[in-house]
Amino acid sequence: MPVEGYPILKSYLARNNIKQDEIADLLKMSRTKVNTILNGKRNADFLMSEIIILAQHFGWDKHDIDKFFFNLCVA
Repeated sequence: MPVEGYPILKSYLARNNIKQDEIADLLKMSRTKVNTILNGKRNADFLMSEIIILAQHFGWDKHDIDKFFFNLCVA
């Protein structure tokens, strides 16, 4: 997880009018926890099983998953 959370995923959610409540319902967690994860607070992160649930629900392919969750900058 990047230090600043998941800005690319947050942008995707906003563009597609997907609310954090919807993510929370899918993953069976509170909206507060989803917000904490998305904003990179308290070392919270998505489990791989949760990423798979989201990918299946929204029809993401491996490129989307890499872009949203594993977008690492290498020097």
